[in-house]
Amino acid sequence: MAKTSELRAERGLLALGAAAFLHLLAFRRGTFVYLFHKATTGVWVDEGARVAAGETMYRDFADVVGPGIVYFNAAVIRLFGARLDALAWAGIAVGVAVALALHAVTARVAARPARILAPVLFIVLVYARGRDFGGPAWPALALILWGLLPLMPSTPSRARSALAGTVMGLASLFQLEMAVGAVLGVCAHLVREQAKGRQASRFALAFLAPPALAFTFFSIAAGPVTVLDWWLIRPWRQRLAELRVDAGHPWGVPLASWIVLIAGGAACAALALRRGRTGGETGLRLCAWAGLGVLLAPTMAHIDAYTLAVQSGVLLPVLAAALVGGGRPRATPAWTARAAAAAVLAVGILHGAAFVAGWRQHNPVPVAQRFRAGTAWIGAPARDLEWIERNTAPGERIFAFPAAGMFYFLTGTRNATSFPAMVEGRWSEEEQRRALREIDAARPAIGVWLDAERFPVAPGAASLETLYQGILRRYQAEAALPGGTLLLRRRPAGGP
Repeated sequence: MAKTSELRAERGLLALGAAAFLHLLAFRRGTFVYLFHKATTGVWVDEGARVAAGETMYRDFADVVGPGIVYFNAAVIRLFGARLDALAWAGIAVGVAVALALHAVTARVAARPARILAPVLFIVLVYARGRDFGGPAWPALALILWGLLPLMPSTPSRARSALAGTVMGLASLFQLEMAVGAVLGVCAHLVREQAKGRQASRFALAFLAPPALAFTFFSIAAGPVTVLDWWLIRPWRQRLAELRVDAGHPWGVPLASWIVLIAGGAACAALALRRGRTGGETGLRLCAWAGLGVLLAPTMAHIDAYTLAVQSGVLLPVLAAALVGGGRPRATPAWTARAAAAAVLAVGILHGAAFVAGWRQHNPVPVAQRFRAGTAWIGAPARDLEWIERNTAPGERIFAFPAAGMFYFLTGTRNATSFPAMVEGRWSEEEQRRALREIDAARPAIGVWLDAERFPVAPGAASLETLYQGILRRYQAEAALPGGTLLLRRRPAGGP
């Protein structure tokens, strides 16, 4: 068992190194490299700003994401102001938190090389890609890992089981499917251990407490049917309708590295579960059960390589322990397989580090643009956001459809409707007409239509044509930008 002073020194160096490396991901010469997405992470920032301004989710606006990420963003904005840099540093802090959680869990099941390897694999191969920066999967992953720690003793107490369940219950507020997968895996582990059936019940009941409290709170504000519809029913309906297997793009990392993370992690977990029931391997089996549960949870509609790599993060302690080997002799075939996997991951780490350090810091394409919320490097000048800031005062209401995440936050404006965004094929004609009625009630002077965010819908699904035509009847285009973006101004009273 490692000394406490040794672990503390490792944690300090790990936190410092991870923060420094992730700074290369998020900043270029001290300026944030814009990483948010118009239809997902950027929308959740806009929603967080609404909560920070006093609104309540599900009552004043609604989304198919859990409330955790929205209220996390609201907390960041309330504590540090509506500043882009604050959100960037929050993203770095979440990445460091996951790395530290991986180190803490791995330290319970493996020696020093493994407990350093696990967070390095996560930071370089998964988090440094920048995809879903500011998304709910990362806080959920951190909470799931921290929730495993109280269960690491071979016989966890009642208090430890309750604490573990509560922490994973908090993870469900961010990413419900990941948390449920982890809980099912942990319960399977506890039930299989001798005399642990009651611990599994306590753990599961404690897990239900945070989502139950959140559901009660929001139900009082918006009604249980509304909360149930947006939090549970709609997300699953959309995912079932759009579910498909997609190999995904390697996103700058050799796909072989992700195959090792996903398939290799699952294989190592299966081997850990086949081992003898020795006391020293209880923590390893716990990680294996929880990791397999998370890996099987459908966290997104599109199950691509990246999503599976994120899900396999819970398996990294098991994978790292298997690669290091714990100093125990292995047969030649097993050693050869382990060495090959380690070589592939080493190439991926070097490639990923070079990608971040080189591309993010020396890519000549982005330009630095200043917004009311701060300055960011972006791919091309955002003329639509410049136009909004020229034609509005801070706090003024506008609209931006279909999906314009961060438009309101960056420009310091307010959404004139209760709809943070509208994705093609997911919103009924009645909901589109409701958005038009809200626009009529608020009468914003200007708005933006992003035609590039439209795409063909499946047969029987409602397109956004009702919303589009209704906006054009109320607003006239002042200018059209490349990509089909329309800068709209309200038609004068009595106009055509």
